Amino acid sequence: MATAAGAAERAAKQAAATGSAAATTGSVDAARTGSGATTAASAAAGAAAARARLAGLARNVGARATDVATDRRARKEAVSQSEERKRVGIRQTEVQDTYESPAPFLPASAGGPPSRQQTAAVLAGLVVLTLALCSLGIFGSLNSGQDVAFPALPGADTSTQPLGPRIPDDKTGSDRQVAFDSVVGYDPLGDGTEHNADTSKAWDEDKATAWTTEGYQAPISQVKQGVGLAIDLGSKTTLGKAVLDLPQAANVEVYAAQKPQKDGAKLVGGSKGRAGKVTLTAPAGTTGRYVIVWFTDGSRSSDGAYRATLTEIALYSA
Repeated sequence: MATAAGAAERAAKQAAATGSAAATTGSVDAARTGSGATTAASAAAGAAAARARLAGLARNVGARATDVATDRRARKEAVSQSEERKRVGIRQTEVQDTYESPAPFLPASAGGPPSRQQTAAVLAGLVVLTLALCSLGIFGSLNSGQDVAFPALPGADTSTQPLGPRIPDDKTGSDRQVAFDSVVGYDPLGDGTEHNADTSKAWDEDKATAWTTEGYQAPISQVKQGVGLAIDLGSKTTLGKAVLDLPQAANVEVYAAQKPQKDGAKLVGGSKGRAGKVTLTAPAGTTGRYVIVWFTDGSRSSDGAYRATLTEIALYSA
């Protein structure tokens, strides 16, 4: 009996222990279940908050992108409008559809080129005016007794010197000085010229100037037959005398010719070894358009060269 009672007591204790354990386990499980639910709810709430924040960020980013795009479009439109204004300004400056009249009182057609009739009328007026001025100048010069200087024709030889002294109108016979049309250097046995730029010094009525031949290393007569000047009187003239001013002793001859050369010319006179004023009287009836002054010898200069020098020459008609 005791054994059965003990067994029953143990069984009751065991059952009580088992129920207590089960209750404990149920409490733990219930606690665990409640904790899991709380955790899930918290996670769900956090996820919802994160999604809300992400949505807000997305909205902010979208709004910012929209603002940036709008600003860029505004800038592009401003640049395009500025460039368009520049292009319009350039086109308006360079291209003009209409032009103003040359003057307020003239019609717009007056700005065109002149017609053939207008051009012909202007040219005719200029020709008439030119002829009138030339006529007045020529007749005025003839009435005043002065020479008329005309411009040189194209291709004409301009190396000659201007006209010589004017012939006095109140002189006659051997007192009448002959004017020169031109004077050039004459060197037929050399290069054809002889200090042409200085020929005017031989008849400028200035004792301080003179024409000279080139300098030679030996007396002229040992180098060539001669050298000198060719004087053009403009027309055939009857010569009476030639007056030369020689600063140094020289041998010189003067010829009257129909051509600007010594060959075939007629001797007016000559002088040898004289200096100073030399007068050469022409034979009666000596005529010619040209006068050749021919030096066959000169004097030795301070530089050791030999040359002939002529300060002045004057020609007089017979």
